[in-house]
Amino acid sequence: MLGAGEDPGFLSTDNELIREALLNALDELPVEQREVFVRHELEQESFKEISEDLDVPINTLLSRKHYAIKFLRKRLTSLYKELFDDTIESTKK
Repeated sequence: MLGAGEDPGFLSTDNELIREALLNALDELPVEQREVFVRHELEQESFKEISEDLDVPINTLLSRKHYAIKFLRKRLTSLYKELFDDTIESTKK
């Protein structure tokens, strides 16, 4: 699995803050959700391949990925607001 200091190769080093936030959010996911998300989205494995390898039904994998995306969206949205709401407010003044 990806650690906070490992580069998955899909983000530019110019976006270090975003990269770290995403890696930290991935690390916060339960192992089962992180594994499905990483293998399907980053490693481009099919659900069939993952299902056969883990001996888990495809619908279970779909559910795990759904909850992973839901968590990541919430976590990264809150981080975005935390980082940029102050910046947006200060430019309005």
